[in-house]
Parts: sequence; structure tokens; C-alpha cells
Amino acid sequence: MLAHILEITRHELVVAARTRRAIVVTAMYLGSAVLGGLAFVLAVRFIEHEVLARLSTQAPGDGTTPDLALLSEPAYQKLAAFFAGVEPTQVAEAFRTAVIVPFFLWGSLIFLPFLIVFSCFDVMAGDLQSRAILYTTLRARRVEILLGKLLAQLALFLGVSVLGAAALTLIATLALQSFNLVAALPALARMLLLLAPYGLAYLALTIFASTWARQPFSALLLAIGIMVALRVVSWLDAIPAESSLALLKYAKWLSPSSYQQGLWLDDIWGPLSSSLAYTLFAAVFVGLAALSLKGRDL
Repeated sequence: MLAHILEITRHELVVAARTRRAIVVTAMYLGSAVLGGLAFVLAVRFIEHEVLARLSTQAPGDGTTPDLALLSEPAYQKLAAFFAGVEPTQVAEAFRTAVIVPFFLWGSLIFLPFLIVFSCFDVMAGDLQSRAILYTTLRARRVEILLGKLLAQLALFLGVSVLGAAALTLIATLALQSFNLVAALPALARMLLLLAPYGLAYLALTIFASTWARQPFSALLLAIGIMVALRVVSWLDAIPAESSLALLKYAKWLSPSSYQQGLWLDDIWGPLSSSLAYTLFAAVFVGLAALSLKGRDL
């Protein structure tokens, strides 16, 4: 079984590398990450120059240079807390000391679901519509095909995330005095580890839609519809506690969006519980996709 899954994964990676839409979507994501990161880095650089100029006028006349990285750290902590939507003391220490990493994580949490949907919506629907999957089922079971395609898309998604983070890190290293690459490495590693289960959940959602729908365009609409519906469910948290509908507030935990905040937290339980929740979402959608594919008349 494992050999078949890995073989399908390898094949899907080769096919995806030749797909024009996947290349275009990936290029757009990387371009947006670089342009947005460049604008952010330039804004931080301007603030650095202003702070350094102000500190220079207040510095003692002993010829020493103010330590910009140390003195600007509280501002970075507040910025990370702004992206996370929590108090500065609740944000993981690795994120509080590397300003560019919270920006990239915040952008990834917003844009990666759309990147996944628009690049993967026909990963199963295309083969089902053309019946090309019939040839694959001669060598592998349906669930093996499903898991192989899922792993291939996960590898591509993580590869794109690594490239985007590397590009943004290079820009920050060259442009910012207060950015320390060595100090930022733990934050970068933590970010990529947290993005893996997050992206896996939306990949599973998209593959479920692609398996259930009859045509690729229908799969795209279904994936977007499910994603929007789950986002709306997370808004139920805004219901006042004194309302007769207050019990609906607990339905927010049925939405992946409700677990984003936990990825930022400094304790072990916050990121762990959120990662487990995203893994559970992925397992549910993969299970539904497998049941749908099993019942399809190929």
C-alpha cells in the first residue's frame, strides 16, 4: 500500500510541475508574498531610521551606537500580538523577537486556503470527469490514489511556503538592521511546522469537494462554498452571552478558523491543540472523500 501511495505521489508531483495553472497560482502567491513583504520591510526600515535618529540625539557622548534590535523589541512584540489578535505576553517568544515571521504567518493563514483551493480543486474531479482514474485503479486502490494525491499536494504547498519564507527572510536580512537571521530560525521552523496541519486541513477539504463533485468547476464552487460556510460558523462566537441563541456560540469550534489563534500562543497546549484540531479536520474530510470515491461509478 505504501509503495503505491508513494508512486502516485511522485507521479502527481511531476504532473503538477507541468501544470500551467498551478505554476501561475504559485507564482502569484510568491509574487504577492515578496511584494507585500517588501512593502512591510520598507515600512519597518523607515521606522528603524526614525528610532535610530531619535536615539542618537539622546545617546551619551561616548561614541557608542544604540542597540536598535534590543530597544525596539517591545514594539516588535506588540506587532506580533496585533497579527495574532492576542495580548503580547500570550504570543510565542520565537514570534515576538522576529518581526518578519509573524507577518508571513499572518499572510499565510489568510491566503494559503485560497491558494490551495484554486490550485487543487480538480485534483480528483479532472480524473473522474475524463475517467483517467480507471487506468490508475488497475494498479492501486482508490484510497491509495486519494492519499497519494493528498501527499503530493501537501509537499507542493510546503515547498511554496518554504520558498516564500526564504524570499522574505532574504529581503529582511538585507534591508533591516534589527533582523537577526540566527535568532529568527526557531520562529521560521515553528511557523512551517504549524502551517503543515493547517494546510493539510484545507487540502483535505478541497480534495473532498473534488471527489464529490461531478465536474472541476463544480468542485471549485463547492470547495469555496464549504470554506465560506465554515468561516461564517466561526462568527457565531459574536453572539451575546445573554442571547437566547447563546448556545450556538459553541458551534464555532466546528470551524477551522476558530483554531488559528492557538497557533500563536506561547504555551504548549495552544499550538498542540490547534494542530490536532486541524489534523482531525483533515481526517474527517479525507474519510468523507474516501467514502465518496468508493461509492462512485467510475
